[in-house]
Formats: sequence, C-alpha cells, structure tokens
Amino acid sequence: MPKGEEVSVLYVQASEAKRWKTQLTQQGLLHPRVRMHPVPDGRIAIPVIEEKKKVSSLLLFANVESGRCFCPYRSAILGNSTPDPKAIQQILIDFLQTAMMIPVDLSTILPTCPHHPLELMGDDRTVVIPANMWDPIELSSYIQRHAPSTTDISYDSLWQRLAALYSSRRIVRRGTIDPNNKVRHSTFSVVWHDGSYPKEGWMTITEQGIRQSLDITKLMFSRGNITEKIRFGQTLVQKGEEVLDLYAGIGYFTLPALVHGQAKHVVACEWNPEAVHALHFNLKDNQVHDRATVLEGDCRHAPWCHQRFDRVSLGLLPSSQGGWKTAVRALKEDCGGWLHVHANVPATERDVWGNWLCTQLLSHAPTSWMVILHHLQKVKSFAPTVHHYVADVCIGPPEIVTQRTGCPVEEVRPGIAFYRGVIVEKDVPIPFVCLVGNGCIASRMDAGIGR
Repeated sequence: MPKGEEVSVLYVQASEAKRWKTQLTQQGLLHPRVRMHPVPDGRIAIPVIEEKKKVSSLLLFANVESGRCFCPYRSAILGNSTPDPKAIQQILIDFLQTAMMIPVDLSTILPTCPHHPLELMGDDRTVVIPANMWDPIELSSYIQRHAPSTTDISYDSLWQRLAALYSSRRIVRRGTIDPNNKVRHSTFSVVWHDGSYPKEGWMTITEQGIRQSLDITKLMFSRGNITEKIRFGQTLVQKGEEVLDLYAGIGYFTLPALVHGQAKHVVACEWNPEAVHALHFNLKDNQVHDRATVLEGDCRHAPWCHQRFDRVSLGLLPSSQGGWKTAVRALKEDCGGWLHVHANVPATERDVWGNWLCTQLLSHAPTSWMVILHHLQKVKSFAPTVHHYVADVCIGPPEIVTQRTGCPVEEVRPGIAFYRGVIVEKDVPIPFVCLVGNGCIASRMDAGIGR
C-alpha cells in the first residue's frame, strides 16, 4: 500500500482533472502533501485543503462531488524530490573533465543532456534515460575530439553518480516498440546496475496493492491504463464470477479480477512466452495462482474447450476484433455475459465504432440473444485525435440483458442491438478502424465504402 493519508477531495472527470488542478493551484486550494488519485468509477480524486468556504464556492457552479479519499503522498514528502536537470549536466561535465584531465569548454556542444527531470520506474526507483542521452559512441567521439590521447575510458563512475543523484540502484535506456513485432518486444536496455540484481532487467511495479513483475528488457509495461485496471477489478468483476482474459500479458486485468474482484476463476490466454513466464510469476507472487489457469498460444482457437464464462476481457490494442467471435461463443450458453472490448478509435468515429461493434457482436451470437453497449469508457488519449476506449457490452437472452443493464428498452426482443439507448440498424457504416483480411486497419475504401 503506498504511503499517504485520507483527505478532502473533489471527484472530477479524468478529462477535466488538469483544468481543475490548475484552478485549485491558482486559488491556493490544492493539498500540499498528497497527489491526485484515480478512483474505481473512472473519476479522479483531487485533494484539497480544509477551507470549506472557498471550495464550496467553486462547487456552486460545477457538477462536481466532494468527499474524502485516501491519496498517496507527493514525491517530495517521501524524500523523492526530483533533481534539477542542471545537476545532471554537472555530473557529465565533472566526468568529462576527469576523463580528459582538462577543463571542459562549455562553449562546445556537449553530448545530449535531458532538459527535464528523468523518469523513475518500478518499486526500486530505476532511472529511465532517453534513447539518445549520453550515448557511448557520442561520448567517445566528444572525448577523442577534445583529448585525442585519452584511452581506456570507463563510464561506470558516470552512471554511478547519476544513480546516486536519484537514490537508485539501476539505470535503463528507453527503447521503442517495433510496430512489426506482434508481441510488443521491448528495446529497453540496462545501462548500469549495482550488481544486486540476479536478473538485471527484472522489475516489480506495485499498483493498488498488486505486484506486477516483468523483464523490462523483453516486455513493455503498459502504464497508462491504471484507472481502467482499477475499474475492472474493483467495480466490474463480481465475486464468484468465472472470467476469461483473452490477451492477458503479464496479468494487467487478470490480477485485478482475482485480487480485487474476487473472481472464482480466471482463464488467462497469452501467446508471448516472455509474458507467460511473468504472468505465472505474478500469479504466485500475489498468491492467486490457485484460482487461475494460464493458456499459452493463440486465444482464437479456444483452448479452454467447453468451459464457459460470465465475463471476457479483450484488452488488445489497436483492435481486439480478431477475438470477438471467440469471446461471444465463450460466454455461458444459458445467460450470456459481459464483454469488455478495447480499441483505439478516432474521437470523431466513436459512435460509428460503437454501432458497428454492436452489429458485429450480434452476428456471432445465437439468434435468441440481444446486445446492449451499456457503457463506453475513455481510458486515455493514444494520439491527439485518437482515444483508447473500452466498450462494456452485455450480450445474452433479452430478459437477462435488460435486467443486468437496467436499461429501459421498449422493444425487447431477440436479434437486436442497442447503443446509447437507440436500436442499431443492421446496415451501419464501417469505421476506419475495422480490420480487413490481412489483419490491418482498414480505410473506408478497403472496407468497400463509397464504391
């Protein structure tokens, strides 16, 4: 559990959190000790000081709730204040002067230094440096230009001083994701560590009491979906449910379902061997392995045989379309269940995608079932005009679906789909983000629109 305290907060929508934080800061109402914190319903709790009159005046003209919530302490309170980038540059200057045994001419172009504080990642506060920072080739080239006689350079002292500045034991260099790699293989590399790591790339990241471990040099960690993981585990999954996670990774949604949702059993599918290894470790580390089954391979082939589920997570980006048919047919035959469909969708196409998703899921369902897209949750911005959405879709016999969703539906009957309270027509437009036969994102021309 992170260190913090229970304080007065304002609950705001995630999209409005930055504006509210700025306004509260300007009026001196932002709490000085703790930081903003996501809550299970998708909103953000912004901590405020106990000046009720000022806060109350803000609430008079805004649709915002107040309350109390546990919020983690700010980094500065924990003694983790961020070093000034100038201190990082000074470390480099001192190293170069020692290595070359001559004063560094600051009028020359120094090797790349960051203009912003460096990122800290993981429970051990690993320092993450940009891909181009202090590249050994660039450093060696600089030294050779200004002190040609310098040989046998060791960079250990440079990295040790940088790590000490951040009270860290390890430094890794940021990599990029290969867009052609189906398993999102990491290109992070370990630059330096103090020798205490049996596996130099192994890292643990604890969120909401759940320990998630992985080899950062082999797997990318998804950091932007913490709010959705909380929502899935603490709000959506119900105690005693049987859950299927079609794209489990290291357990991003499997672990919250088991730890917080108290699911009876989770079947987790993953085809990346490195992620499967981490997933097995994480299940045991969080002491929930006795309620989980890990299946390695392509989830579209339904390796769970005849088992059926109450809820299916489809957490694959940019699209989980390849698993929709499998997911629908994995639900319990007598009562259906819930699908949680992730996708990157242009903001202007949100409703087009929602309608199209409904028709596609209905096409894979028994003729006696119906579909309701009950809620569409924005997780984060993937690009300036593209958002990561999750569609909470209830599918099954009409009487059960309407009971579960609480949606008043006048025309309850099999074979229909609802989105935003309106019946979806069968011939809906196909969105840009549909996948064509080769598994790629389609354009409207590829999808046969406008011909």
